[in-house]
Formats: sequence, structure tokens, C-alpha cells
Amino acid sequence: MRNRKQRLLVAGSVMVVLSVGIAGCGAAKTSTSASSAKTITWFVRTQPAENKWEHTMIQQYEHLHPNIRISLIVVPHSEFDTKLDALFASGNPPDLFNHWGVDGFADYYAKAMIQPLTPYLKRYHFNIHQIPANVLSFVKKKGQYYGIPVTTAPMFIVYNKTLFAEHHLPFPPTSWNDKAWNYATFMHDVKILTTNVNNPNKETWGFSPWGYSWQPSWAYSWLWNGDPFRAKGGRTNESAYQTGIIKHADAAVNPGVVTAMNWINGMIKKKEAPVPTQAVYSGATDPMMSGRIGMEGDIIAWLVLAKSVHPLFKWGIAPLPWMSSTQPAGPRFTDVWMLAKGAPHPNATFQFMEFISSGKGLNEYIQDTDRLPVIPSAQHLTWSVISKTPGFSMSVSGLKQVILGGIKHSHESPNHTLVNFPQWYKVWHEETQAIWDGSSGVIPALKKVDSAWRAMIQSRVQ
Repeated sequence: MRNRKQRLLVAGSVMVVLSVGIAGCGAAKTSTSASSAKTITWFVRTQPAENKWEHTMIQQYEHLHPNIRISLIVVPHSEFDTKLDALFASGNPPDLFNHWGVDGFADYYAKAMIQPLTPYLKRYHFNIHQIPANVLSFVKKKGQYYGIPVTTAPMFIVYNKTLFAEHHLPFPPTSWNDKAWNYATFMHDVKILTTNVNNPNKETWGFSPWGYSWQPSWAYSWLWNGDPFRAKGGRTNESAYQTGIIKHADAAVNPGVVTAMNWINGMIKKKEAPVPTQAVYSGATDPMMSGRIGMEGDIIAWLVLAKSVHPLFKWGIAPLPWMSSTQPAGPRFTDVWMLAKGAPHPNATFQFMEFISSGKGLNEYIQDTDRLPVIPSAQHLTWSVISKTPGFSMSVSGLKQVILGGIKHSHESPNHTLVNFPQWYKVWHEETQAIWDGSSGVIPALKKVDSAWRAMIQSRVQ
């Protein structure tokens, strides 16, 4: 690509701004003067596959729309929110961005950084309802849509089929409605898959709770219809995830939370699950990649990772087990494009957003990144990629059943739905570490979580 690079200084930090043109399209470009062109600023993270796609999209779109220029700002994940906030504070916010930093959709909405898309959806006839309703719900506020979800990643169980076969264990089902895949069955398999626990060179663990992106770990309580933000009941009953505002801290008294944390702690004590520091072998990027883990809770990012890591074992994926009478549900991580409030060219920006969120633009994104699109008509591209991943050992129909069932039986991740999620998570992570290293019991640690959270609520940290 022939790129023209500029430097933009923001809050003392340097960001790369790219305005991409196409060689060979000079006639079309010269017909539009620089002064009459509309410039759209696109704020993204540093990620090679995505950046490649972004450059392609800019070239294609500017070729189709000679009066539009796309200015691309690329920043590392670690600097995403700092730089984004700096741009807004300077009065020059980017027009288009995703929640690719630590903050999530709820933060951007709460800080009035984004504007409703409903008028543009109607004006340009974008069919927002081609996206599953449960995936779409978290971007709808007061009857208005504030973003276009593009890809999603529900939670499921990855299992080592090689280890299962060695122990003559039946493979897990692919249906989320199969109640034979329950606590008793799951824990039976965990026990059998745990071997050589006193030999670090040969040990295998039945289950790792520290899988790729299963955070926060309080989401395990959803399997027991629990949640730390109410005394009774679980995720579907807690208004905090709808409003983004936490008003109650009841981790130590919510039965589902206590049961889930005791479950993890029990496996660690029995050496059926590793503590976080034991979970990685020989520099494995994720515990499951080591081949020493029987099962792990993961998202589709693990499958993308497997494509480059080349795990040396056969693997499959399964639904979350029925730990209680409640339909199993885990977190779902959805990426969403948002339009900045105050964008100088909102109509032009929305049209570009539509271009990259559907049709050929979306298809090329999936082909370049191997993600799972929320629009069903584009999902065949993902099935094709995953089925060719090293170690893949199940039917494509089973793969689809697990992942699509995961989309149906999941809730949007707290880091996208809670305001100031990093602060709440920091307390949870620090206090629950004492459970896993054996320095605290479950209830005392959860009481410390509640105490710190209640102080945050009292201080109106939100």
C-alpha cells in the first residue's frame, strides 16, 4: 500500500495518523479539491490483521467516494482510553471508534461521548434487526441504538479430545439443552482427567478456570443463577447491567457467588485445577495450549490463537455444563462501532460505518481476522476458518451448534455494560487472589470485596 503518514500530537503522546489513497485512481481524486473533501477520523487499536483490513477499507471507500477522506489513528491497546479521552478533552474527538481499550460501551454512553444512531439507521435503511436481539440489547438506551455490533465471542468449554480418548471418556455434547452434561458429569470428567499431580513434568489438570478471556471470574456464578450485585438471583435479574450503575454489593451472601467460588477453590485444593501461577507451561500463550489441561472455559479468540500456535492435540468445544437447574450462561464479548457525539460529518461517518459493518466490508474483516460476525449471513466464513484450525476434531454442524447456542445463552460481558468496570474488577481480582493462594477462605474474601465495593458505592465513584 502507498500510505501518506502524518504525526498527531495529543496530550504529550504521539499517534500515527494515516490517510490512505489508491494508486491508479488519480483521475477520480483530482476531481475533488482537498478543501471540499469531508474528513472522517477513525480511531483504532494496534492489531496487525485489523490494521491491514482498515487500510483496505479506506482505499476501497475513498475510491468509491472521492469526496471523502478517512484519517486513521492507530494506538496500542494500553494507550487506547488515554488517547481517546485526550482527543475528546481537546475538542477534536475521532468520529468513529470501538471499545478496544479498558473502558467499554457503558463508559462511553455514561460520559455522553457517543450519539444515537437510530435517525441514521432509518435514513439509510440499515437493517439493525438482522443482528440477534440479545446481542443488540446492550447498545439500546431509552429506545435509541447507540452502536452497531459487528462481532461477538460467547463463552464455551474447549476440551482436549486426545486426553479424553486416552481415558476412554465420552466426548461432551454440542447441545446447550442436554442436561446430561451437568455438574456430576463434568466433575466426574475433571477427576479422571487429573493425573500425576505430584509430578510437575507429567501432571494434567481436569479443568482450568483461567481460560482465554473468562473475566471477571464472578461470571462463573451465573452458572448457579448468582451475581455479586444482588442478595438473591442472577445476571438476568440485576439492573446494574442494564443501567451500568452498581447499587448493591452482596457477593458474600449471594448463594450462586458463594457456590461458584467454593467450586473453584475446591478444585484447586484437590489439585483438579491449577492456581493461576501454575496454569501455564513452557511459555504456552494460554493454559489450554500446553496440552496439559483437560477442559477450559474460553471464547472464540482461543480458536483464533490456535491457528497460529498449532496445538499438538485434538480438541473440540462444548456448551457450558448445567451446574444447577438454571440454563447455563456465560459472558459474551461483543465489539461495536460507535459514532462520536459532535462528529462534524455524522451522515458521512454513518455511511462509512455501514460500509465496514455489513456486506463486503464485514466479509473482508472476517476473512482477515477470523472473528465471528453477529450478522448470521456472514458466519459461514468463520465456520470455514475454524474447521481448518490445527487440532480441530469435530463436525462443523457441532461447532455451529455450540457457538450459536453460546450466543443465545449468554449475557454481554460486564466490562461492556458496567460503568467504571476496571475499578470494580480491580477490587474483585485483588481480594479473590487470597482464595486461590490459600491465604483466605471464600466468605472472608468475599466480605472484603463487598466492603470495598460498598465504600465505592457510598463515595459515588460512578
